[in-house]
Amino acid sequence: MRSGSARHSPTRPDMVRQLKARILMEKTCTICKKDFLTSYPHSTTCSAACRKENARRNARRLHKKNMAARGPLAVKLKCKWCGKEFPRRHVASKYCSRKCYREAMKVVQARINNELSGRRKMAPAANMPTIRGCLGCGNGFESKWIGNRLCSNCMGAAERRSSAMN
Repeated sequence: MRSGSARHSPTRPDMVRQLKARILMEKTCTICKKDFLTSYPHSTTCSAACRKENARRNARRLHKKNMAARGPLAVKLKCKWCGKEFPRRHVASKYCSRKCYREAMKVVQARINNELSGRRKMAPAANMPTIRGCLGCGNGFESKWIGNRLCSNCMGAAERRSSAMN
């Protein structure tokens, strides 16, 4: 473009209006309390460092305000995996530890995989073993799995029988 084009000419009416509208104001920085000159009426800080500090303070203030609105964190909750009581560390806390969270997520992922594959597999009932009645001998046995219907002795006998038939 030419140097004297209308686009970059300082005599354009809107440029003149903008230059006239910019009136310098003396303000005091909210962070360092120094006086500074600005043409922007909403400026509250004098430098980039003060702007950064101001943003950090505002973020901290908003975080405290949001946390107060969510309710107290010092509530005792019951772990959804093991049932142990624990102090709430976060608003969305459900598990007492990472170990319980991982175990619960394994079960959730297994259920999702079962639904996606279309097959029905045995899913864990809970972290704590329960007493079940064996369908083979009638004796009670402990199992964490819903699908377990035979004790280990009867299960071994059933496996031996099925391998003998093959």
